Amino acid sequence: MTARAPVDRTRIDAVCRGDESLAIELIGMLVDEAAPIVAALDVHVQSNDITQVNELAHALKGIAGNVGAFELRDAATRLEAASAAGQTPAPHALAAEIPALASALARVRITHRSWEARAASNVGIFVS
Repeated sequence: MTARAPVDRTRIDAVCRGDESLAIELIGMLVDEAAPIVAALDVHVQSNDITQVNELAHALKGIAGNVGAFELRDAATRLEAASAAGQTPAPHALAAEIPALASALARVRITHRSWEARAASNVGIFVS
């Protein structure tokens, strides 16, 4: 099984219409916005605030999916589903999703830094 890239280049290329600097900026914005959400999710999971977990997971799912950070989106989707209205999730089941979110976000952050470095050395991010 092939591992999924932290950011789907086809998706971000389509969103940015080939503008690599915009792609780098959007992924940077995702990292900046997602980091406090992941931290807040951890806090709300620990305090068993299921409503906030669901709302934050939904928000994270949207911003990650928009730019092609599908691994992060999928982790947020699992957390959102587990905390949906009418569910009675076990706190340990929700807590088990936090490392997956953090790990996916870390891979997006590494991708962002790599793309910044490639752009600085005039190597395109949409070319392998």
